[in-house]
Amino acid sequence: MRFNPFSSALSKLLRHKILIRLLVVAGVLGVVGVVAVAGAVWKLSHDLPDISHLKSYSPSSVTRIYDINNDLLGEYYNERREYVPLERIPAHLIHAVLAVEDSRFYSHIGVDVVRIGGAVVANFVQGGFSQGGSTITQQLARTLFLSREKTLSRKLKEAILSIRMEQLLTKDRILELYLNEIYLGNGAYGVEAAAQAYFGKGVDQITLPEAAFLAGLPKAPSRYTPYADPKAAKQRQGVVLRRMVDEGAIPWADYQAAYAADLSFRRPQSAARSAPYVLEEVRQHLAARYGNGAVYNGGLSVYTAIDGAMQEAAELAVKHGLRELDKRQGWRGVIGTLGPAKVSRLRSKAPRARIHTDLVPENIYEAVVLEVFPDQVTVLVEGREGTLFATDMQWARRRLNGPDIKNDVVVHPTFDPQHQLAPGDMIHVGLKTISPLTFRLEQVPVAQAALVALDPATGEVRAMVGGYDFGISQFNRAVSAKRQPGSAFKPVVYAAAFDRGYGPASIMMDTPLVFRDATGVVWKPENYEMDFSGPISLRNALVHSRNVATIKLVQEMGVRPVQQFARRVGINSELASNLSLSLGSSSVSVMELTRAYAVFASGGQRAEPYLIRRVVDRDGTLLEGAEPQVKRVVSEETAYLITNVMEDVIRDGTGRKARALKAHIGGKTGTTNNFTDAWFVGASPNLAVGVWVGMDNHTPLGIRETGARAALPIWVEFMRTALQQVPDTPFNIPKGIVYARIDPRTGLLAQDGEGGVVEVFARRNKPKRAARSEVAFEEFVEMDKAPRQR
Repeated sequence: MRFNPFSSALSKLLRHKILIRLLVVAGVLGVVGVVAVAGAVWKLSHDLPDISHLKSYSPSSVTRIYDINNDLLGEYYNERREYVPLERIPAHLIHAVLAVEDSRFYSHIGVDVVRIGGAVVANFVQGGFSQGGSTITQQLARTLFLSREKTLSRKLKEAILSIRMEQLLTKDRILELYLNEIYLGNGAYGVEAAAQAYFGKGVDQITLPEAAFLAGLPKAPSRYTPYADPKAAKQRQGVVLRRMVDEGAIPWADYQAAYAADLSFRRPQSAARSAPYVLEEVRQHLAARYGNGAVYNGGLSVYTAIDGAMQEAAELAVKHGLRELDKRQGWRGVIGTLGPAKVSRLRSKAPRARIHTDLVPENIYEAVVLEVFPDQVTVLVEGREGTLFATDMQWARRRLNGPDIKNDVVVHPTFDPQHQLAPGDMIHVGLKTISPLTFRLEQVPVAQAALVALDPATGEVRAMVGGYDFGISQFNRAVSAKRQPGSAFKPVVYAAAFDRGYGPASIMMDTPLVFRDATGVVWKPENYEMDFSGPISLRNALVHSRNVATIKLVQEMGVRPVQQFARRVGINSELASNLSLSLGSSSVSVMELTRAYAVFASGGQRAEPYLIRRVVDRDGTLLEGAEPQVKRVVSEETAYLITNVMEDVIRDGTGRKARALKAHIGGKTGTTNNFTDAWFVGASPNLAVGVWVGMDNHTPLGIRETGARAALPIWVEFMRTALQQVPDTPFNIPKGIVYARIDPRTGLLAQDGEGGVVEVFARRNKPKRAARSEVAFEEFVEMDKAPRQR
């Protein structure tokens, strides 16, 4: 073919025109694209949050509650964080974070063009937005203002906010906020909380190996946690250390030493379980006064009057007492049954579980019966196989087959595991020994209890338990429940009498009484022992809890003075206006009755109970502080007389079990009809403590479950620890108290040469005359109708 120069030139011209057109189109499209992007950026920039507050911004922080010794009781937070300034964060941790997260942090404007370019290429190859290329500033912007969705609009917003943040804040301020905001797994937000959570120390004590581990967490906290995948955590630590070498932050020798070092991790302990009812009372107070935002985000420090040792003793005493009470009523049987296939699957996993000390004797665990033998049972507890010996199940020979604690009980000669249990049965157990792993049979009590301990001098709450298990019931029976106190109310009655001129030696007639109302209904009050003592001193009437003598005392002096006196000592609940008040028929709270006893222990001064000593904000500013509110409401003489008599309740009366404490203490039991409520309230000069035990539905606790049997053991167990925290001093004897030898039959002074007994009196009420050597019983009957010698 011959060459045609004309056609060649035409072809070149056509190609040139096409190229020009393509360039024009590309230019137009480029302009349109730029305009579109600019429009999108303009639109997005006007739809972004204001960031001006970041200059004074402080991330949410943990609110912490402390006991009287500044030991941690518990925490409240939405995000577990403790803010620390940048200067407290060690340089090797900062270098580690920068090396792995944003090596050009101090040189870019908020976005890193080089890093974004790499991410764009990777995203184009993979399709999507799997690579972020985010700087520390962008991560902070996303954390504070945006979601984590992987869309182009979110990335644009993130970039705009980052540039604005860089214009508003210094680099150090941005880095400080980032290090306090980022989530690092294990419930920890920020480097300080993470250092505490993983290593149990402050961030300023973190070593290089530990810093490299923490710096590796932001990328994927759940993936690199040492508790889930130790190997992955170690590999990630190595990545961080190599990046630090590459960036010149550390030499190769430091890398080798840090990577070879063993890390000692610890699982964070939950403090919120140590005093749950206390913490809830604190939370409610803070929320009412400062709002929930301050509680969960404000970083408050709350200093309470709680004594940590007493609180722990109170929690344990309540648990132990209720469990023993529950066992006395009988075993309710297995709590469920699993099929063979399920048991087999659970058992196949057991060999992989190691025995750890996270099993504690105080807790009750669910157990699955694996094998049953004549003298023992193999059980699976928390992935561990252990042994339950028949000797640790014998209390269950008393079997409770229904709700009626009287008629639904079957008592077997012994507990035979092979007749009572089978593989697959689920039961409750408690830890007996760790090595070998053995358990004891338990069950969760159905009864509840409450305990309050007060400092009589100040009103500070030293311990408070509102129920058996906060996880089961959050109702605080120590302050919110009102129950009949029974005879535990009698010290208020007798103190009211002493306040009106009666004394421990005053005589009442413990003889039958019959009341008939206008409708013909008859009330014949009786003593617990179903007998009568005849003439009896007020001391012996209270010590031995004689109901009829107490009723006659109130009948003689009137119900109104008892009500008025009860108000003076801090009982604000509604009180009956009839003689049943003398036997504790009016419901009161444990806090109220304990406060009344505290008045007696303090020598007649009423201190208003309070739990919180002071509240401080995150900057150390005092928000509130409490001072004791103390007022004299009873004379010193009256207070001493009633405590002196209550000491005899411990020595010779219904509180004899407390004699084992060998301390200066007084108190009184209380039991209501049908054994529905059991009480013991008592005090030393430095501590007043009340215990109540009962059912939430007001059903009986059990046969003969009196205050001495159901409540007093809890009180005694608690006091064994509590009395070690306070001085053991005798009750102060006021100047107005005198002693005299009296004739116990009459309460009058003993004749010269006659023995008699020594009794205590308020000086103003000491008898002025001696008793005759012989007093006929008929004369006592007449005395019962006449005004008393006081």
